[in-house]
Amino acid sequence: MTGRVAMVMLVALLAGCSTGAVSPRPSATEPSVAPVASTAPTATAVPSVTDTPRPTATPAAVLREIDVRDAGWAMTLAGGALWVQVDPPTDAIVRIDVASGAVVPAIAGGHRARAGAEGLWAVGDGFLIRVDPATGREIGRAEVQGAFALHDGFVWVLDDDGIHRVDPATGKVTHTINRDPAVCEDTKDLAIGFDAAWIACKGGFVDRVDLAEGSVTEIATARGSHTLLITEDAVWVTNYEAGSTSRIDPATNAVRTIHGVGSGIGITEGGGLVWVATNSQIVGLRPDGDEAQRISVPGERFWYDLVWTEEGIWGSTAGAAVYLIDVP
Repeated sequence: MTGRVAMVMLVALLAGCSTGAVSPRPSATEPSVAPVASTAPTATAVPSVTDTPRPTATPAAVLREIDVRDAGWAMTLAGGALWVQVDPPTDAIVRIDVASGAVVPAIAGGHRARAGAEGLWAVGDGFLIRVDPATGREIGRAEVQGAFALHDGFVWVLDDDGIHRVDPATGKVTHTINRDPAVCEDTKDLAIGFDAAWIACKGGFVDRVDLAEGSVTEIATARGSHTLLITEDAVWVTNYEAGSTSRIDPATNAVRTIHGVGSGIGITEGGGLVWVATNSQIVGLRPDGDEAQRISVPGERFWYDLVWTEEGIWGSTAGAAVYLIDVP
């Protein structure tokens, strides 16, 4: 299979895949519900598009390569292990012991895992569960399922009914913000920060949902908006169809879009930079969006997910291996 044919198939596959202060926890047993905003989403101006000087790429070594047997996708790090969603016939989130490289299927039917102060959580076919990072066993279950994020002591879940705030200790919904699912029909990711929920929409925009009022602001980015990252002063999204990355200023909703980075949808933060990818390079962006570093990786791969560590950057590639890349 040629590289061009492989990429066409991968884009087609992606097209079919979907996946801050908060108000006080209510004392009543029933969850509180915020009403749907009475007006249509507020649209922002067309984003600025910025090309910055590109630094010369530095060759980087592949420090480790671990076979996960089938195509590996979404990835997170918790409990000294990488948790990677792997396609059938494995059809599970596998646990990769970082020290030994041992690979064990851990969460059957899992789609994505995320880790934070709220614990290790995984979503799959009909479930959203809390997982013991040492064993992979279920230790809790939420009463709703969908795209989710961890923030400020809660699990936040997006489904067709709205955005739900879930108590990680009980799995119960404690607050719901109603939303119209038609506003963003092809949702790709959810993140929470700056008193808002941020929803990546493949059509080329990000919805900002105010957590207190439920009002929605539609922010134009670029085609194929997919993976979100919240940093100290910005919201970032990779746009795989446009091959770009957008930086949103949460104070103004102003957008800076950087060309030539983001065709691989992985994004991570570390070493003072935000890291995104092309097919053959991993690129470090400064907090303002300027390019600071490019590292060249042997061979061409689709970098689906990236995870920063002090040892290097782990990357999944929609192939049967994950890699640890040195950062010179």
